[in-house]
Formats: sequence, C-alpha cells, structure tokens
Amino acid sequence: EVRGGPNVAESDIVQACRR
Repeated sequence: EVRGGPNVAESDIVQACRR
C-alpha cells in the first residue's frame, strides 16, 4: 500500500530494518 508516495514505503522498510 503506497500512501503519499514511495517515500512512505521506503520509510516503512527503513524502520523495519532499523529496529
């Protein structure tokens, strides 16, 4: 699900990797 753009999707991935 893309909300707002690819920036949000990347943020989700970065957060998942930065746990």
